Amino acid sequence: MTATARQVLHRKIEEIETALGEARFLHLAPHVLVHESAAPGSPPCRCCGSRHAVVVETHVLPEVIIDCAAGRRIYREDVSRRTWLCIQADAEQHPIPLRMSRAQAEILLDGDDTRHVLASGGNRSGKTTNALMFLALQWLRRGGPQRRFWLVASTQPKAFRLLEKLFVGTGESPPLLPRALVRSMPDTHRASSLLTVLADGSLIDLKHFENDPGAEKLKSDAVVCAVVDEAAHLPTEDSLVALRGRCLDVGGRLFLATTPRPGHFLRDLVEQAQAFERLPENDERRVSGEHEGARWRAVQFAILGNPWLDPEVVRRELAALDQDDPAVRRDFFGEWCANAGLLWRDFSVERHVHLDEARALADMRATLVQRTRGAVLDATPQVARRLFQARTNPHFREVRATSGRYILASDFNCHPMSTVVLQVAADPVAPDDRARWHVFVVDVIQSGHSHSLAHAEKLVDLKWVRTWAPTATDSPYRGCGMICDPQALSRDPTAHRHGRNPQGLAETLGRLGFDARAPQYKLGDGGTWRPVHTTRYDSHTLVHRLLREGRLHLAQRCLALVESLLQQTDSGDGIVPLTKSHTKSDRLASPLDALRYGLWAIFHGGQ
Repeated sequence: MTATARQVLHRKIEEIETALGEARFLHLAPHVLVHESAAPGSPPCRCCGSRHAVVVETHVLPEVIIDCAAGRRIYREDVSRRTWLCIQADAEQHPIPLRMSRAQAEILLDGDDTRHVLASGGNRSGKTTNALMFLALQWLRRGGPQRRFWLVASTQPKAFRLLEKLFVGTGESPPLLPRALVRSMPDTHRASSLLTVLADGSLIDLKHFENDPGAEKLKSDAVVCAVVDEAAHLPTEDSLVALRGRCLDVGGRLFLATTPRPGHFLRDLVEQAQAFERLPENDERRVSGEHEGARWRAVQFAILGNPWLDPEVVRRELAALDQDDPAVRRDFFGEWCANAGLLWRDFSVERHVHLDEARALADMRATLVQRTRGAVLDATPQVARRLFQARTNPHFREVRATSGRYILASDFNCHPMSTVVLQVAADPVAPDDRARWHVFVVDVIQSGHSHSLAHAEKLVDLKWVRTWAPTATDSPYRGCGMICDPQALSRDPTAHRHGRNPQGLAETLGRLGFDARAPQYKLGDGGTWRPVHTTRYDSHTLVHRLLREGRLHLAQRCLALVESLLQQTDSGDGIVPLTKSHTKSDRLASPLDALRYGLWAIFHGGQ
């Protein structure tokens, strides 16, 4: 008899012996023990013996009795009290203590949340244990005959290690679930069958994604829950798409646990989930769920949040590290940051974003006083005259701005196109002193997968305007001047989509009443005004300076611009963002590019 045959026979004998000796009913009594860091000198924790953590809360979860013969679950409220007591008396008793930190409890005890979870954590932050407890709770609530659960890791041995943590434990911690729940499980990661069968007929399978860029190993049966450890090593987005597809049939859930890695596609998912959380409660996308981040909950665990670690050891370790180092922020604090870090370090929502429903300086006096700390003059008409009315448009002579209410600035790409709506506030004592000017971004308007003509038509569309100004009789943007990238003025990048003259934007926008000009001009040979190329470095430096001086203010509705300022990464020089075509970084750059064009014109432009 070969070694493999002996192993199979040995396992079958064990299964028969287990089946003959197992109880008909298993009474499971799960309860959550929430821990926090203990005070120095405290006695060992009564539940786990730790000298660093102590139980501060206990949550009793619904008891369940499993009928091992039928695989069904029996809850106290489903039967009479007498029947429950009779079955309970005949059942094998298994208390299930689930020990977790307060941060973990906030996620695991939220039974109404049906979103997938992406948990980013540093070393020893408890993210993998949290993921396994999540799977254990999903099994307690939704397990049953042929219900499948997956443990996914980069390699098969690592996936098997997750199974051991679930039912065998480690030298540092006990198993999360009692071994009595297992009918059969593989002895090693090399076993011929890697399927674990539980007492209720549930199946736990081990999966891995190493050397599988097409995600073939992550396709097959529907799953109730899948835990993916170190998910930032998933090779491609195909892997995540395949995993989400496994959840569709039975409303399954994913729990991705990982230490952040620079440049991985999961960072975009984290940012989308965070953007969804920032949406107002009454936002249509939050209500309908039509948002890229609507199905995800992004959470973050840091080493400081693990109460079972010796706080003094952690303190000494962190004190010896450069906490501004992106690698330290990823590996110890679970932050998603590039090697060069975030770009807009002077930006903060509290300092630069204001809450005001008004869309004009004249209607937001209290906000102006709070933000500028003094009397304010609306200098927008004065600036608009200098930019648009002093001379005719050198690109399209048939149009000249007729309104100085706003200054528009746009970035025209195929996806997205962005227009920022700007107003300028000046000191009434010195209205021409540009060092005292404050710029207010009233709104950001975007169009996705569109073209310049459609985007411009949207700005003057009364039906669209009335979605936010119900009493409007015309678009407030009609007749305003618009600052654009000089290159786009000479060649419309979206002309192939709407059939207009591909030589430039000026006529396309001019036919709709927009006086489109470059941020700055110089007098060329022959006495003609020519646009000046706006350098990325200098125009980004201007944005940095206004943020640092507290002279750039964003309305709360400018979500796309806030997202850019929160997420753009440093290219390495501390001034210019890192961008790559057809990626998230390219999309983040659009509203910021529109803003820097407009700011450069306001402070340095004019013919």
